[in-house]
Amino acid sequence: MFFLEQNAFEKAGASGCSNSAYRVVTLTCCDRQVVEDDELSDLYFDATDLSRKVSLLGTRDEPPQPCPLCRATDWDLAPVDDVADVSEEWRWACPRA
Repeated sequence: MFFLEQNAFEKAGASGCSNSAYRVVTLTCCDRQVVEDDELSDLYFDATDLSRKVSLLGTRDEPPQPCPLCRATDWDLAPVDDVADVSEEWRWACPRA
């Protein structure tokens, strides 16, 4: 597993905290990649506008959130374990070798 460059990601508009760790994940419903903030449980789904995010935190009283991209109600996150597998839209924030 790897994490995106925190400084670059936050300069581009992410609203994390000092403990935020950003990782690329794949949505199991539509096979699209998004970025999860492991600390705050936010999900960034637009690489060109990081103000577009949803919170993964919910309460037991709330129904599950639909996927922010395809609106499917049955979905999960699968980690992207290799930088080489990151889609072009998120590569700008990947760690440099």
